[in-house]
Amino acid sequence: MVNPFNDVRIALRTLARRPLFVLSVAGTLALGIGATSAIFSVLYGILLRPLPFDEPDRLAVVWESNPTRGHALMAAAPPNVADWTAQGTTVDDIGFYADGEYPLATDTGSELVRVSRMTTNLLTVLRVRPAIGRLFRDADGQPGATRALLLTDAAWRRLFDGDPTVVGRSVTLGGAPAEVVGVMPPDVVFPLPIAFDGTARTAPVDGYVAFRANEVGPRSARYVRAIGRLAPGATVETAERELRAIAARLEIAYPDSNAGWTVRVVPFAEQVVGETRPALVALFAAVTFVLLLACANAAHLLLARAVDRGREVAVRVALGAGRLHLARQLLTEGLALGVIGAAGGVLLAGWTIRVLLGIAPATIPRLHDVQLDGWTLGAALGAGIVASALASLAPITHVWRADPTLALRDRSAAGASGVRTVQRLVLGVESTVAVVLVVMASLIGGSFLKLSGIDPGFRPDNVLMFHANAAGLGLATPEARMQFVDALLERLEAVPGVTAAGTIDAAPLSDDRQGTSFEIDGAPPFAVGSEPAINFSFVSPGYFDAMGISLIAGRTFTPADRFDSEPVTIVNDAFARQFFPDGDAVGRRVAVGFSSDVFRRIVGVVADERHERIGEAPRGGTYTPVRQFWWSRFAVVVRTAGDLEGVVSGVREAVRAVDPRLPIYDIRPLAEVVRASYGTSRFATDLTTSLAGLALLLAIAGVFGVASHGVAARTVEIGVRVALGASPRDVRRAVVRPTMLVVALGVGIGLALAAAGASLVAHLLHETSPHDPLAYAVAAVVVIAAGLVATWWPARRAGRIDPLAALRQQ
Repeated sequence: MVNPFNDVRIALRTLARRPLFVLSVAGTLALGIGATSAIFSVLYGILLRPLPFDEPDRLAVVWESNPTRGHALMAAAPPNVADWTAQGTTVDDIGFYADGEYPLATDTGSELVRVSRMTTNLLTVLRVRPAIGRLFRDADGQPGATRALLLTDAAWRRLFDGDPTVVGRSVTLGGAPAEVVGVMPPDVVFPLPIAFDGTARTAPVDGYVAFRANEVGPRSARYVRAIGRLAPGATVETAERELRAIAARLEIAYPDSNAGWTVRVVPFAEQVVGETRPALVALFAAVTFVLLLACANAAHLLLARAVDRGREVAVRVALGAGRLHLARQLLTEGLALGVIGAAGGVLLAGWTIRVLLGIAPATIPRLHDVQLDGWTLGAALGAGIVASALASLAPITHVWRADPTLALRDRSAAGASGVRTVQRLVLGVESTVAVVLVVMASLIGGSFLKLSGIDPGFRPDNVLMFHANAAGLGLATPEARMQFVDALLERLEAVPGVTAAGTIDAAPLSDDRQGTSFEIDGAPPFAVGSEPAINFSFVSPGYFDAMGISLIAGRTFTPADRFDSEPVTIVNDAFARQFFPDGDAVGRRVAVGFSSDVFRRIVGVVADERHERIGEAPRGGTYTPVRQFWWSRFAVVVRTAGDLEGVVSGVREAVRAVDPRLPIYDIRPLAEVVRASYGTSRFATDLTTSLAGLALLLAIAGVFGVASHGVAARTVEIGVRVALGASPRDVRRAVVRPTMLVVALGVGIGLALAAAGASLVAHLLHETSPHDPLAYAVAAVVVIAAGLVATWWPARRAGRIDPLAALRQQ
């Protein structure tokens, strides 16, 4: 009767006599298992872990869409959402929200907080419950009602020290009275970063307030994100068909605002993950290759150990041991090594996860859900068992097919039968996997170099940026707002070390950029529903100098561009090239933005700045002087003589001197903002480069092991060749040539596999073809060079074999 405990006892006793061997095999497996488990934790936390809402598979994001104008996914207009809800049957209910910042004043001080304004039904749509207090009521959304404030758990602890009696407390939010009505549970993180025209907001909010009925705006204002819960039995496809039919009726009823606009419905979980899904899948595929490499190396080490134990196995067979029993014993030893490797892999995975979370950009969603938990431990143990079982196949096959009589007669012959074939197979797998990963790293790394080399259109060095919100300062008249901006900029420019300062409504490389249609005075109007969309911004006169944006034609804004002077605007080069190709933009008039009934004279053309993503082509845009159009929430850029840290305290003092109630936040160098804009690409580059480096190390170890074991097994043969006149060079060539032929074959197969699977990384590439020949050539050269380095020492040792000593082993 089979006693598995006896097999385990014998396996552990056998392995205890070979600590270096155990360290080699278990360490190799631990590297592969640790990397795989860490990436699996990221994959599970972001893609597979259920969202913290009831029946999250029934939640969907409802977008407006106008492909003609370049809006595949666009925020919705609240009146349209109301019509979708009233007329639709496939969606039970739809709520919406929009983010903002407000100064929050309490008994202990004032702080700028991020708040989501949402319909009173949205949290009910999500089916979340408060930890303390209540959710919104319909009355909270009525005009004139006192603001009801729901706090997140983090904000409750930070702002109110986790006081359980906070419900009912009066505060001042945005200069108006508000009442804290509840606190959300710590596991409810909302809004999750939802992709919006290719971008995603990731900063967490501090609380929620209810949209009031008189705050939603006109049907042409598309600025909210709508989330609906599908009716029982409804699907995303049926909901989209019905809502598109409603949108078609609205297009007929409201042609001025809805012409060309339709609806897109996207599953909530899919929308949250966005572009991260294919990137994570590609990385998981890559790390699986690393685990395969670790298995191949472990298989070679176990096979070499089985060959060395050839006489022992032969004696045991001669004494009556069955081959099945021997195979079971080898499998038990392999599984024991796998468990040890899994334990080491868990330790490596925990460390790797901490490193990944430390370097991961904020644009990756659901990072708070990534952790070392039971799923990771299960994945590590499962990977260890599978890897060790696969690695044990080679020695088991060798023992099963070995001739014990031959092994007893000739020790070297014991390892000859089929061993070289298996070793070459292992070597080919290692070379193939290494090439695939190095190709991936070369493609993504080359893409990142191109992305990081893009000119953003401004000079970010020595520029400090921060955000502010003047909504609670009571600046009700144009004169008051103009005096406030003038005083702020004057104070900032007087700070020692500051050379220029300016304001803009939405910071560069943010997802706050406003998009709008426009009209050119004297030109035929664009067809309804097909008007090109442009960016528009509100800036102060010093903005272009502070940012280092070049003036191409005309002039920039001056203090004379006031609310009571001629309406003016500045356009960027992309706008001028597209709509005034003859170079006559300066002097023409356009109507843009919220003041679409006012034609503004173009007084200047400036160079293109990257508004959204650093890798996207600049879109046409206009700039309106802040003295002519006010925006209470804005960003401030301050150019310094070089000492950024030295001016921070001066900047804070200048702001306090203008108005101590003005909250500012997110003070950081503009260069840091630029680096963060391609943080996802850098993260992917770091990961794939690390995996490729690990694969190369494992491949080098594998090639070295195969070549070394081959030399040891052929010591007598090499001694005979040397005795018959073979030179050391001939011997070295005899070792290197067969090994490198297998490596070259693996490289060829790897290049073909990489080309076939290049689509997995295509979405991560910027201006780089997934079949870039340079990347493939680099990968081939690197792996072949690594193979040559790995075979050099065994070949050198073979060239120094003493024929007399070798023949004595016979």
